[in-house]
Amino acid sequence: MILATDVNIWVFGFFIINTLLLAYLSSVYLKQKNKTFKLFGLGLGLNAVAFLLWSYITGVQPENLNLITGVGVLFFIAAFAAFFASTVTVLKSEARKAAYVLAGLFLALLVVLRFVFFVSNPGFSPEGFFSFNTNQIVLYAYVITMSFTIMPAAYVIADKVKNNALKNCIRFGFTLIVIGTAILITSTDTYLQIINGIGMVAAFLLLAISHSIYKLNAK
Repeated sequence: MILATDVNIWVFGFFIINTLLLAYLSSVYLKQKNKTFKLFGLGLGLNAVAFLLWSYITGVQPENLNLITGVGVLFFIAAFAAFFASTVTVLKSEARKAAYVLAGLFLALLVVLRFVFFVSNPGFSPEGFFSFNTNQIVLYAYVITMSFTIMPAAYVIADKVKNNALKNCIRFGFTLIVIGTAILITSTDTYLQIINGIGMVAAFLLLAISHSIYKLNAK
């Protein structure tokens, strides 16, 4: 991959590092036999693909920016579905079916809002920061969706983990990532994005290190 001449190496580094850490965390959960863990790992893997596409965008700055950004968004939204599926594995059968119907309708609405009614216009700032330039209604929908998919899934996962140190790292790490992702897609303030980028990488590193030290099924 040949990087663009005016690439912001810090922005590119942010996306590529988080891609690798997401892929590692995904592999940890996908190796588990437990369905809740596997679905959570699938969500992390789908996010890794989205971040990989956005890494390519920030590094190469291709002409077909809208297309590649949109494909990344589809993986991002698909991850919501996987996280939600992970959460509802703890529900009883009838409640799970109703939850799937409601979630399916909401995610379908999110796709229609993003790709039909409020099409984004992604681009780069003079400093090389990538912006999705998404309508505020869609941004609000993203934040609400993350709050009701990633966050509950992380806490369900934490409840199933036996080691207290890993349990706390999962709760803290993914909470910080949800907050950071919300800032990433909503704020246009460069200084805030720098602070947020450092915080998100630190959270992913904390999760990666804690998952490499402690096993999900061990005390």
